[in-house]
Amino acid sequence: MKSMSYSMLVLLALLGLVSMPVRAEITDCDRIASHPSDPDKVLPGFERKDIDLPKAEAVCRAVIAQDDRRARAHYLLGRVLFYQKKTPAAILELERAAALGYRQAIFVLGYVFYDGTQAPRDDCRAAQLWQQSIALEHPWTGAYLVEGYLDGRFKACGLKLTDDDLQRYLSISTSKIPYGESEGRMESATRKLQARRDALAAAAMPTEVVVPFDPSKYSQVPTECDRLASHGDDPYHVAPGLEKPQMDLPRAIEACRAAVKADPSNPRLNYLLGRTLGYSGRGAEGLANREAAIAANYPQALFVIGYMSLTGMNQQPKDLCRGAELIRRSAQQNRIAGQLGFVYYVLRGDFKDCKVRKDKQEMLGFLAAARKVADGDYYQNLLANKLEEDLRALP
Repeated sequence: MKSMSYSMLVLLALLGLVSMPVRAEITDCDRIASHPSDPDKVLPGFERKDIDLPKAEAVCRAVIAQDDRRARAHYLLGRVLFYQKKTPAAILELERAAALGYRQAIFVLGYVFYDGTQAPRDDCRAAQLWQQSIALEHPWTGAYLVEGYLDGRFKACGLKLTDDDLQRYLSISTSKIPYGESEGRMESATRKLQARRDALAAAAMPTEVVVPFDPSKYSQVPTECDRLASHGDDPYHVAPGLEKPQMDLPRAIEACRAAVKADPSNPRLNYLLGRTLGYSGRGAEGLANREAAIAANYPQALFVIGYMSLTGMNQQPKDLCRGAELIRRSAQQNRIAGQLGFVYYVLRGDFKDCKVRKDKQEMLGFLAAARKVADGDYYQNLLANKLEEDLRALP
């Protein structure tokens, strides 16, 4: 292929179609002003506080005077000029380096306009420049471009990016920059991208009709099973609750087997039989009873069996995403453990790979309902407040 003229390379670099070759030679400008985060640096680099700015300016100007095509030197001169608040001159040098295809300069120039502290803010110019630097796989551009896009900074710029675009750009950052060095920016962009996906998935789901559990459809007469195995946190228990150490498990199992045999469709009794068998290390024997309670939308069973499904506790088959669905259903049935627990697990990222609906407004509704159920309980209200604070911080 015929070699292109230097002017043609500059033109293509400006269009973001090619990156100018970066010289590997080490100059005096590099020795005094290299940036630690520049992916094309030839020395480890210096923080701003470690640079003698007037001296660096003079050295970099001298290097450029020897050869005006040194893209990195133009960038480094722009850097030290910017630190000295010589903004117009700094922008001019950054533009020269950008025209030569130096990707760090293209990114930094975009940041100058995005930040708007020392130059007039221009989000569209930033977006244009960052599209060029991301095309050159500049590692820091990915996190900044994705977060800016998700924050709506480029709405007026006609920039349209798909989720695949955003993920690809973010991956350029996460594959090349350790998370600890991003000062939380990559983590923030990752969370916002996941929240966008969740919102789109939730919007695509059909409207749900939640039918509240109606205990009147089943016998509410206390049985021996209720007296020996009721759970105090079960909103629909009909006898005083017992903790595991208080229970006579062999007697409770027999009583609950008899109760279920006499009233097989009663979800409360099926739940209690599953409870006693689980506590006895015989959880597998009660799986059918657990499923019967779930099928009837029994709120306590939805939460407890959902929770056990997260880890495989008490011989419940481990299924994280089914656990997520069951805990959410318990929240819909006004079970406070589900209302608080579901939001907690979502915020922690446990359900990020599950298709369960993670709608922000629905979860805020869960927390509001939980406060009513808590009825002044200090710790439950404290948790609800903290969860709401974290949830509202999401986009």
